[in-house]
Amino acid sequence: MKILQVTPYYLPHTGGIERYVDNLSKYLKRNGHQVEIHTSNIPKAPNYEEVDGIVIRRFQSLCSPLRNPMAPRFFFPSLNELDDFDLIHAHMLYSSAAIYAITLKRRLGIPLLFTHHGRMRFENFLGDSIVNIYEKFILPKIISEANGLVALSNSDSEFLGNFEDKNKITVIPNGLDIHSVERLLSENKDSPIGIDESHKAILFVGRLVPHKGAEYLLKAIKIISKELRQYGVILIIIGNGPQLFEIKQFVFENKIDDLVIFTGQITETQKIIDHYRKSHIFVLPSLSEGFPTTILEAMYFGVPVIATNIPVMEQYFSDLAILVPPRDSERLAEAILYLMKNPDICQKLSIKGKEKVMSEYTWDNIVQQYLK
Repeated sequence: MKILQVTPYYLPHTGGIERYVDNLSKYLKRNGHQVEIHTSNIPKAPNYEEVDGIVIRRFQSLCSPLRNPMAPRFFFPSLNELDDFDLIHAHMLYSSAAIYAITLKRRLGIPLLFTHHGRMRFENFLGDSIVNIYEKFILPKIISEANGLVALSNSDSEFLGNFEDKNKITVIPNGLDIHSVERLLSENKDSPIGIDESHKAILFVGRLVPHKGAEYLLKAIKIISKELRQYGVILIIIGNGPQLFEIKQFVFENKIDDLVIFTGQITETQKIIDHYRKSHIFVLPSLSEGFPTTILEAMYFGVPVIATNIPVMEQYFSDLAILVPPRDSERLAEAILYLMKNPDICQKLSIKGKEKVMSEYTWDNIVQQYLK
């Protein structure tokens, strides 16, 4: 097959959907299929390039309100550069790229598959009000254009089922690119991360945006700051985003700056791997998620996980992680101390988590589900 992947953002832009599309495209190529990616030019990158046999076309974007790149080509596509595709696969229902995919479907007369990466949430009144209006009046029309729909979890499948025949919806989880990780490990078995490794490390990896819940993790750190100092524990935050300033301000105002290290965004995979390998607990206090790759990464490296009991976590990780209610910093603090005081529990979670990732959540498995 020749497959066109349509996504609002792609590498070098960093995020979960970008990595998802990259992995899916690479594994489709390994299985003998041709892949082309159409996306926005945010951040600035070549308008056309070919990487490992995958063609990438990036369209100039004028702005990106509410994280939605407004590329004129998404609204007025040119058919001159389009070859004979067999299928359009679009990602992110909440974007102008979805309009582009629908237009191409109609003009080319080929099937359209949408993958839903979770409901968009901004955790502020204006942003979420706009999303609610979009879901009521526009999203049903976009979904109705799809010949097939993929959801990453049962809860997202139920959401899509409010608008479309459930027989058109398939649940396929996220996956981890095990081969790339193993290759990096074989090339560089260990490297310094620039942090005093005599400390025990709690790790957070993600964009600093409200729905990731980093503020609740920092409140938990404040609650148990005395105990963490006694145990020699620090929190490492890998990521950047619009909340960075207020989060740093909270850290300094509450005098826990000795317990928190901000690395900023790390784009080099090897350095992120090194942080996972040297961490003792991974925490993802999200308020909403599609299916975060970071959970799979932490479990692959044997790091016990604490997450929130939102639907996707309950479906896939209820017996593999410690789950606490969203926004509940006290329960989160209790969970951190519980793992710190119970290394046997950490060991059990470590073993079970890695076994599950290796057996079910690899891209070798995921791509076969897509092809089927």
